[in-house]
Amino acid sequence: MKRMRYLAFLSALFTILLLAFFSTAPVQAAPSWNVQAVDTRAAGMGNGYCPIILDWGGTPLIAYTGQNPPYENDQVKYARWNGSGWDTQTVAGGTTLSFVLDAHNNPHIVYHTGIHGGLMYASWTGLKWASQPVDEDGGFGVVALDSFDDPHVAYRGGGMLKYASWAGSNWTVQTIDSLAEGQVGSLMFDSSNTPYVLYALGSHVKLAVGTNSGWDIQTAASDFSGFGNMVLDSEGCPHFVYSVGGVDDTTIMYSSWDGAAWKTQVVVSGFRLESIGSLALDLYDYPHISYVSAEGLMYAGWTGADWSIQSVDTALSVRGPCYLVVDSNRIPHISYRSGGINDRTNRIMYATATEPVPLSSPPSVFPLLLVLTAVIIGAIVVIVYLWKKKS
Repeated sequence: MKRMRYLAFLSALFTILLLAFFSTAPVQAAPSWNVQAVDTRAAGMGNGYCPIILDWGGTPLIAYTGQNPPYENDQVKYARWNGSGWDTQTVAGGTTLSFVLDAHNNPHIVYHTGIHGGLMYASWTGLKWASQPVDEDGGFGVVALDSFDDPHVAYRGGGMLKYASWAGSNWTVQTIDSLAEGQVGSLMFDSSNTPYVLYALGSHVKLAVGTNSGWDIQTAASDFSGFGNMVLDSEGCPHFVYSVGGVDDTTIMYSSWDGAAWKTQVVVSGFRLESIGSLALDLYDYPHISYVSAEGLMYAGWTGADWSIQSVDTALSVRGPCYLVVDSNRIPHISYRSGGINDRTNRIMYATATEPVPLSSPPSVFPLLLVLTAVIIGAIVVIVYLWKKKS
């Protein structure tokens, strides 16, 4: 009996210590930002798309549109951080649109070759870049890979929203929305290989979900002035950002699907928005947003209770769009465009925080500690029972 009481006391003490450690965990300071140029010869005209991805080792990779003297032809560029600088490659002639990595860390890029060209797809074979046309009449497009690493592209074409899937030897094309002439925001796949496409139709943000018989389309937001990308959380629920209001009185909204309805909240309001930017989720499914305002490149991170708003780069030359990813340590990484030394070139920039945004309370650690404590207590009870039975 004394042994049982002693073990019970130890288990209770262990539980109290765990909870005390959790509740008194130090709060991190607000991060500072390290900013550097990736390429000083980026395209000076056009959209400036420069998506960033982290590979499986956490190395940042950026696809963008570059130019070499005499600054006449756009080139699809690919940059990789080597630990001390950026290694760059020229993929093809054209304008970079979208970029993903497969399970083997090989990049896949969708780009456009101009008015007399079309929508193109390029992938790294391990030795070289291989390109092929997706649709000669295709406009802006975004690429995503399914669980088999097969590419799919959602894009504008012929005044419609279209969807192209690689069938092993050719592209199979279908129409998602015959009325959609606006922006294509994102294409994502959930764990069941169901495609999700976010796009604009008139004053509405639409979400199209692939089904066996076609596409299930719903309105996700209305009366928007701009919208960013979509991401899927750990449960496969979509999240996206959009803006409402006028040019000098903009509000950024964050919207998430809870399984039954869209939940929205204000991120920041009452400012001049230059570019809506990008959304990413961390390991807790907490949202992080980058955007460009009149004050420069900005970052908003959810702490669990409110939004932490920070200035990243206040240079007047900062331009949109910008792209954001968050690593396994909850540290944000942002790629964006900044004005160059003349009107013909820009700089592709990279910014990363020195610390993650402070949390008001770690949301997922507490349940984990409770489960761990329960398992330990249960094990002690079983051991005591066996000892008692043996004696």
